[in-house]
Amino acid sequence: MVTLVAGSSTGKTRACWEALRGVPDGWRLWHPIAPGRPEAVLADITAVGPRTVVWLNEAQFYLEPAHIGERTAAELRELLRDQSRGPVLVLATLWPDPHWNNLTAPVPSNGGPDLHAQARALLTDTDVRVPEAFTGIDLDALRDRAGEDPRLAQALAAGGDGRVAQFLAGAPALLKRFELAPAGARAVIEAAMDARRLGHGPVLRQAFLEDAADAYLTGHESDALGDDWFEQALAYATIRVQGATALLTRVRPRQRNRDNDTGEGPTYRLADYLEQHAHHTRRATCPGTTFWDAAHDHTHSTDDIVNLADAAHARLRLRHAHAFMTRRRKPAIHAR
Repeated sequence: MVTLVAGSSTGKTRACWEALRGVPDGWRLWHPIAPGRPEAVLADITAVGPRTVVWLNEAQFYLEPAHIGERTAAELRELLRDQSRGPVLVLATLWPDPHWNNLTAPVPSNGGPDLHAQARALLTDTDVRVPEAFTGIDLDALRDRAGEDPRLAQALAAGGDGRVAQFLAGAPALLKRFELAPAGARAVIEAAMDARRLGHGPVLRQAFLEDAADAYLTGHESDALGDDWFEQALAYATIRVQGATALLTRVRPRQRNRDNDTGEGPTYRLADYLEQHAHHTRRATCPGTTFWDAAHDHTHSTDDIVNLADAAHARLRLRHAHAFMTRRRKPAIHAR
Protein backbone atom coordinates (compact mmCIF):
# COMPACT_ATOMS: atom_id res chain seq x y z
CA MET A 1 0.00 0.00 0.00
CA VAL A 2 1.17 3.48 -0.86
CA THR A 3 -0.51 6.66 0.40
CA LEU A 4 0.39 9.91 -1.31
CA VAL A 5 0.10 12.71 1.25
CA ALA A 6 0.00 16.40 0.28
CA GLY A 7 -2.30 19.38 0.01
CA SER A 8 -4.87 19.95 -2.68
CA SER A 9 -3.83 20.14 -6.34
CA THR A 10 -0.24 19.04 -5.81
CA GLY A 11 -0.41 16.17 -8.30
CA LYS A 12 -1.33 13.20 -6.07
CA THR A 13 -4.04 11.84 -8.36
CA ARG A 14 -1.95 12.44 -11.47
CA ALA A 15 0.97 10.58 -9.88
CA CYS A 16 -1.30 7.60 -9.21
CA TRP A 17 -2.50 7.68 -12.80
CA GLU A 18 1.08 7.72 -14.08
CA ALA A 19 1.88 4.77 -11.82
CA LEU A 20 -1.09 2.84 -13.20
CA ARG A 21 0.24 3.25 -16.71
CA GLY A 22 3.32 1.29 -15.66
CA VAL A 23 1.70 -1.81 -14.15
CA PRO A 24 2.26 -5.08 -16.05
CA ASP A 25 -0.26 -6.45 -18.53
CA GLY A 26 -3.01 -8.50 -16.94
CA TRP A 27 -3.52 -6.25 -13.92
CA ARG A 28 -6.96 -4.81 -13.20
CA LEU A 29 -8.06 -1.53 -11.62
CA TRP A 30 -10.78 -1.32 -8.98
CA HIS A 31 -12.03 2.11 -7.95
CA PRO A 32 -14.99 1.47 -5.60
CA ILE A 33 -17.40 4.42 -5.47
CA ALA A 34 -21.06 3.32 -5.57
CA PRO A 35 -23.46 3.41 -3.80
CA GLY A 36 -21.04 5.02 -1.33
CA ARG A 37 -17.29 4.61 -1.18
CA PRO A 38 -16.92 2.54 2.01
CA GLU A 39 -20.12 0.63 1.17
CA ALA A 40 -18.65 -0.27 -2.24
CA VAL A 41 -15.49 -1.63 -0.61
CA LEU A 42 -17.41 -3.75 1.89
CA ALA A 43 -19.77 -5.08 -0.79
CA ASP A 44 -17.15 -6.38 -3.23
CA ILE A 45 -13.73 -6.61 -1.57
CA THR A 46 -14.01 -10.38 -1.11
CA ALA A 47 -14.02 -10.69 -4.91
CA VAL A 48 -10.65 -8.92 -5.25
CA GLY A 49 -8.01 -11.34 -6.47
CA PRO A 50 -4.36 -11.28 -7.52
CA ARG A 51 -2.98 -8.56 -9.80
CA THR A 52 -5.48 -5.90 -8.74
CA VAL A 53 -4.88 -2.21 -8.08
CA VAL A 54 -7.31 -0.80 -5.50
CA TRP A 55 -7.51 2.96 -5.99
CA LEU A 56 -8.74 4.90 -2.95
CA ASN A 57 -8.64 8.46 -4.23
CA GLU A 58 -9.31 10.85 -1.32
CA ALA A 59 -9.13 7.99 1.14
CA GLN A 60 -10.78 10.00 3.91
CA PHE A 61 -14.13 9.21 2.28
CA TYR A 62 -13.43 5.50 2.82
CA LEU A 63 -11.81 5.59 6.25
CA GLU A 64 -13.20 8.49 8.27
CA PRO A 65 -16.97 7.77 8.42
CA ALA A 66 -17.96 6.55 11.88
CA HIS A 67 -18.11 2.76 12.31
CA ILE A 68 -18.15 1.87 8.61
CA GLY A 69 -14.75 3.52 8.07
CA GLU A 70 -13.12 1.18 10.59
CA ARG A 71 -14.78 -1.85 9.01
CA THR A 72 -13.45 -0.72 5.64
CA ALA A 73 -9.93 -0.33 7.02
CA ALA A 74 -10.09 -3.79 8.60
CA GLU A 75 -11.16 -5.39 5.32
CA LEU A 76 -8.35 -3.66 3.47
CA ARG A 77 -5.84 -4.87 6.06
CA GLU A 78 -7.12 -8.42 5.64
CA LEU A 79 -6.78 -8.13 1.85
CA LEU A 80 -3.16 -7.02 2.17
CA ARG A 81 -2.20 -9.79 4.60
CA ASP A 82 -3.88 -12.62 2.65
CA GLN A 83 -1.04 -13.98 0.50
CA SER A 84 -3.40 -16.16 -1.54
CA ARG A 85 -4.99 -13.01 -2.99
CA GLY A 86 -1.75 -11.22 -3.87
CA PRO A 87 -0.07 -9.47 -5.43
CA VAL A 88 -2.31 -6.47 -4.76
CA LEU A 89 -1.47 -2.76 -4.85
CA VAL A 90 -3.54 -0.27 -2.86
CA LEU A 91 -3.08 3.35 -3.93
CA ALA A 92 -4.49 6.07 -1.67
CA THR A 93 -4.34 9.86 -1.45
CA LEU A 94 -4.88 12.08 1.59
CA TRP A 95 -4.42 15.68 2.65
CA PRO A 96 -1.94 15.89 5.57
CA ASP A 97 -4.23 18.08 7.63
CA PRO A 98 -6.78 17.21 8.74
CA HIS A 99 -7.16 13.76 7.18
CA TRP A 100 -3.77 12.02 7.56
CA ASN A 101 -3.25 13.54 10.99
CA ASN A 102 -6.76 12.58 12.06
CA LEU A 103 -6.56 8.98 10.85
CA THR A 104 -3.06 8.31 12.23
CA ALA A 105 -3.35 10.15 15.56
CA PRO A 106 -1.85 8.25 18.52
CA VAL A 107 -3.98 6.25 20.92
CA PRO A 108 -5.71 8.75 23.24
CA SER A 109 -3.74 9.04 26.47
CA ASN A 110 -6.80 10.04 28.49
CA GLY A 111 -8.53 6.72 28.03
CA GLY A 112 -10.95 8.08 25.45
CA PRO A 113 -12.21 6.01 22.51
CA ASP A 114 -9.70 5.11 19.80
CA LEU A 115 -11.83 6.07 16.80
CA HIS A 116 -9.40 5.09 14.04
CA ALA A 117 -7.37 2.13 15.33
CA GLN A 118 -7.84 0.07 12.15
CA ALA A 119 -7.18 3.03 9.87
CA ARG A 120 -4.02 3.91 11.78
CA ALA A 121 -2.74 0.36 11.47
CA LEU A 122 -3.58 0.32 7.76
CA LEU A 123 -1.84 3.62 6.98
CA THR A 124 1.25 3.34 9.18
CA ASP A 125 4.48 3.47 7.14
CA THR A 126 2.60 3.77 3.82
CA ASP A 127 2.99 7.52 3.37
CA VAL A 128 4.92 9.14 0.53
CA ARG A 129 5.04 12.92 0.89
CA VAL A 130 4.39 14.80 -2.35
CA PRO A 131 6.26 18.12 -2.48
CA GLU A 132 4.06 21.22 -2.41
CA ALA A 133 6.32 22.94 -4.95
CA PHE A 134 8.89 22.28 -7.66
CA THR A 135 12.45 22.83 -6.43
CA GLY A 136 16.04 22.15 -7.45
CA ILE A 137 16.59 20.12 -10.59
CA ASP A 138 12.84 19.61 -11.03
CA LEU A 139 12.32 23.35 -11.20
CA ASP A 140 15.26 23.66 -13.62
CA ALA A 141 13.74 21.00 -15.86
CA LEU A 142 10.41 22.80 -15.74
CA ARG A 143 12.04 26.04 -16.83
CA ASP A 144 13.62 24.22 -19.78
CA ARG A 145 10.26 22.79 -20.85
CA ALA A 146 8.46 26.10 -20.39
CA GLY A 147 10.07 27.34 -23.59
CA GLU A 148 8.20 24.63 -25.49
CA ASP A 149 4.83 24.79 -23.74
CA PRO A 150 3.05 28.12 -23.16
CA ARG A 151 0.87 26.55 -20.45
CA LEU A 152 3.94 25.65 -18.43
CA ALA A 153 5.41 29.09 -19.02
CA GLN A 154 2.22 30.71 -17.71
CA ALA A 155 2.09 28.39 -14.72
CA LEU A 156 5.76 29.01 -13.93
CA ALA A 157 5.25 32.78 -14.05
CA ALA A 158 2.02 32.83 -12.06
CA GLY A 159 2.35 29.80 -9.79
CA GLY A 160 4.63 31.53 -7.30
CA ASP A 161 7.36 29.75 -5.29
CA GLY A 162 7.30 26.74 -7.61
CA ARG A 163 3.61 25.92 -6.93
CA VAL A 164 3.06 25.08 -10.58
CA ALA A 165 0.84 22.02 -10.14
CA GLN A 166 -1.62 24.00 -8.03
CA PHE A 167 -1.85 26.67 -10.70
CA LEU A 168 -2.39 24.17 -13.51
CA ALA A 169 -5.04 22.32 -11.51
CA GLY A 170 -6.70 25.38 -10.05
CA ALA A 171 -7.00 27.74 -13.01
CA PRO A 172 -9.92 25.95 -14.76
CA ALA A 173 -11.73 25.48 -11.45
CA LEU A 174 -11.12 29.13 -10.58
CA LEU A 175 -12.68 30.23 -13.86
CA LYS A 176 -15.63 27.91 -13.33
CA ARG A 177 -16.20 29.32 -9.84
CA PHE A 178 -16.25 32.84 -11.31
CA GLU A 179 -18.68 31.84 -14.06
CA LEU A 180 -21.06 30.23 -11.54
CA ALA A 181 -20.80 33.01 -8.93
CA PRO A 182 -24.02 34.49 -7.54
CA ALA A 183 -24.90 37.93 -8.84
CA GLY A 184 -23.38 39.91 -5.97
CA ALA A 185 -20.08 38.01 -5.95
CA ARG A 186 -19.85 38.11 -9.75
CA ALA A 187 -20.32 41.88 -9.70
CA VAL A 188 -17.55 42.36 -7.13
CA ILE A 189 -15.17 40.16 -9.12
CA GLU A 190 -15.97 41.89 -12.41
CA ALA A 191 -15.28 45.25 -10.77
CA ALA A 192 -11.88 43.95 -9.66
CA MET A 193 -11.17 42.54 -13.13
CA ASP A 194 -11.95 45.84 -14.84
CA ALA A 195 -10.00 47.85 -12.29
CA ARG A 196 -6.87 45.84 -12.98
CA ARG A 197 -7.47 45.79 -16.73
CA LEU A 198 -7.83 49.58 -16.81
CA GLY A 199 -4.64 50.32 -14.91
CA HIS A 200 -5.40 50.16 -11.20
CA GLY A 201 -2.66 48.62 -9.07
CA PRO A 202 -3.03 45.12 -7.61
CA VAL A 203 -4.25 46.28 -4.18
CA LEU A 204 -8.00 46.97 -4.34
CA ARG A 205 -9.92 48.56 -1.50
CA GLN A 206 -12.93 46.84 -0.07
CA ALA A 207 -14.85 50.13 -0.17
CA PHE A 208 -14.11 50.48 -3.88
CA LEU A 209 -15.26 46.94 -4.65
CA GLU A 210 -18.51 47.45 -2.77
CA ASP A 211 -19.33 50.78 -4.45
CA ALA A 212 -18.21 49.73 -7.94
CA ALA A 213 -20.12 46.44 -7.94
CA ASP A 214 -23.42 48.25 -8.55
CA ALA A 215 -22.26 48.97 -12.11
CA TYR A 216 -22.42 45.24 -12.87
CA LEU A 217 -25.86 44.46 -11.47
CA THR A 218 -29.13 44.66 -13.32
CA GLY A 219 -32.01 46.38 -11.59
CA HIS A 220 -33.62 43.04 -10.82
CA GLU A 221 -30.39 41.61 -9.41
CA SER A 222 -29.81 44.68 -7.26
CA ASP A 223 -33.35 44.59 -5.85
CA ALA A 224 -32.98 40.89 -4.99
CA LEU A 225 -29.84 41.37 -2.89
CA GLY A 226 -30.10 41.09 0.89
CA ASP A 227 -28.68 43.55 3.39
CA ASP A 228 -25.58 41.38 3.86
CA TRP A 229 -24.99 40.78 0.15
CA PHE A 230 -21.48 42.22 0.17
CA GLU A 231 -20.33 40.10 3.10
CA GLN A 232 -21.71 37.03 1.31
CA ALA A 233 -19.97 38.09 -1.90
CA LEU A 234 -16.60 38.38 -0.15
CA ALA A 235 -17.13 35.06 1.60
CA TYR A 236 -17.71 33.40 -1.77
CA ALA A 237 -14.83 35.15 -3.52
CA THR A 238 -12.20 34.45 -0.85
CA ILE A 239 -12.66 30.67 -0.65
CA ARG A 240 -9.56 28.91 -2.01
CA VAL A 241 -10.24 26.76 -5.06
CA GLN A 242 -8.62 23.32 -4.84
CA GLY A 243 -6.26 24.70 -2.21
CA ALA A 244 -4.52 26.85 -4.77
CA THR A 245 -5.90 30.37 -4.77
CA ALA A 246 -9.11 32.32 -4.37
CA LEU A 247 -10.88 34.70 -6.71
CA LEU A 248 -9.93 37.46 -4.27
CA THR A 249 -7.26 37.24 -1.58
CA ARG A 250 -7.13 39.50 1.47
CA VAL A 251 -3.92 41.55 1.54
CA ARG A 252 -2.25 41.81 4.92
CA PRO A 253 -1.27 45.37 5.91
CA ARG A 254 2.47 44.69 5.74
CA GLN A 255 2.10 43.71 2.06
CA ARG A 256 0.51 46.98 1.03
CA ASN A 257 2.39 49.59 -0.88
CA ARG A 258 2.71 52.75 1.22
CA ASP A 259 1.21 54.77 -1.63
CA ASN A 260 -1.94 52.67 -1.34
CA ASP A 261 -2.19 52.59 2.44
CA THR A 262 -4.58 55.29 3.57
CA GLY A 263 -6.11 53.40 6.45
CA GLU A 264 -9.44 52.99 4.62
CA GLY A 265 -10.12 49.42 5.61
CA PRO A 266 -9.31 45.98 4.16
CA THR A 267 -7.79 45.48 0.74
CA TYR A 268 -7.86 42.56 -1.70
CA ARG A 269 -5.93 41.21 -4.64
CA LEU A 270 -7.46 39.60 -7.72
CA ALA A 271 -6.22 36.14 -8.75
CA ASP A 272 -3.56 36.46 -11.44
CA TYR A 273 -5.34 34.05 -13.75
CA LEU A 274 -8.55 36.09 -13.67
CA GLU A 275 -6.57 39.23 -14.35
CA GLN A 276 -5.08 37.64 -17.46
CA HIS A 277 -8.48 36.27 -18.44
CA ALA A 278 -10.03 39.72 -18.17
CA HIS A 279 -7.47 41.27 -20.53
CA HIS A 280 -8.58 38.84 -23.24
CA THR A 281 -12.32 38.57 -22.63
CA ARG A 282 -13.26 42.07 -21.42
CA ARG A 283 -11.06 44.30 -23.56
CA ALA A 284 -14.11 45.67 -25.42
CA THR A 285 -16.08 46.27 -22.19
CA CYS A 286 -16.45 49.78 -20.80
CA PRO A 287 -17.69 49.90 -17.20
CA GLY A 288 -20.66 52.03 -16.24
CA THR A 289 -20.65 55.35 -14.45
CA THR A 290 -20.82 53.81 -10.98
CA PHE A 291 -17.48 52.08 -11.56
CA TRP A 292 -15.71 55.31 -12.51
CA ASP A 293 -17.25 57.22 -9.60
CA ALA A 294 -16.13 54.51 -7.16
CA ALA A 295 -12.63 54.46 -8.65
CA HIS A 296 -12.43 58.25 -8.30
CA ASP A 297 -13.52 58.17 -4.67
CA HIS A 298 -11.29 55.30 -3.51
CA THR A 299 -8.10 55.58 -5.58
CA HIS A 300 -5.15 57.35 -3.96
CA SER A 301 -2.04 56.20 -5.80
CA THR A 302 -0.80 58.78 -8.29
CA ASP A 303 0.05 56.06 -10.79
CA ASP A 304 -3.40 54.52 -10.47
CA ILE A 305 -5.07 57.90 -10.94
CA VAL A 306 -3.08 58.63 -14.10
CA ASN A 307 -3.73 55.16 -15.53
CA LEU A 308 -7.45 55.36 -14.86
CA ALA A 309 -7.59 58.88 -16.33
CA ASP A 310 -5.96 57.62 -19.52
CA ALA A 311 -8.33 54.64 -19.65
CA ALA A 312 -11.36 56.89 -19.17
CA HIS A 313 -10.16 59.31 -21.86
CA ALA A 314 -9.54 56.47 -24.34
CA ARG A 315 -13.14 55.35 -23.81
CA LEU A 316 -14.54 58.87 -24.18
CA ARG A 317 -15.44 59.05 -20.52
CA LEU A 318 -14.22 62.62 -20.62
CA ARG A 319 -15.94 63.83 -17.45
CA HIS A 320 -14.32 61.05 -15.45
CA ALA A 321 -10.95 61.58 -17.11
CA HIS A 322 -11.10 65.26 -16.15
CA ALA A 323 -12.08 64.36 -12.57
CA PHE A 324 -9.10 62.00 -12.24
CA MET A 325 -6.66 64.56 -13.63
CA THR A 326 -8.04 67.22 -11.29
CA ARG A 327 -7.34 64.89 -8.38
CA ARG A 328 -3.83 64.29 -9.67
CA ARG A 329 -3.01 68.00 -9.32
CA LYS A 330 -4.02 67.98 -5.65
CA PRO A 331 -1.40 66.97 -3.09
CA ALA A 332 -1.90 63.41 -1.89
CA ILE A 333 -2.59 62.94 1.83
CA HIS A 334 -1.66 59.56 3.22
CA ALA A 335 -2.50 58.11 6.60
CA ARG A 336 0.44 57.23 8.80
